Amino acid sequence: MIDLSVSGMRIEVADDVDFPADAQTTAALFLHKGGPLYVMVRCAFNAPTDEGTRLMGLQFIEPPSTVRLALERFMKLATRHLQARSGPDPTGDVASLEAALG
Repeated sequence: MIDLSVSGMRIEVADDVDFPADAQTTAALFLHKGGPLYVMVRCAFNAPTDEGTRLMGLQFIEPPSTVRLALERFMKLATRHLQARSGPDPTGDVASLEAALG
């Protein structure tokens, strides 16, 4: 289970949670589109790191309980999908991740 702190309409990613590299990029895309998660993002919070930009948190329009379930589902599917792939893909493979989430 991913430990997320929930405060009002904003969910922040806990410091000890490591998103898969691809998921950092694609999470915001899928959540913005609504997509299979059916949640709408008000804004995203990013922070620069040595490896690039890390997704630090998202602010949603939906109630926190709906957002928590959707984000946990996304992370489980994204992690499983990325672990099953062979070789790193630093740019993110949006098409295959979208198919896996569909």
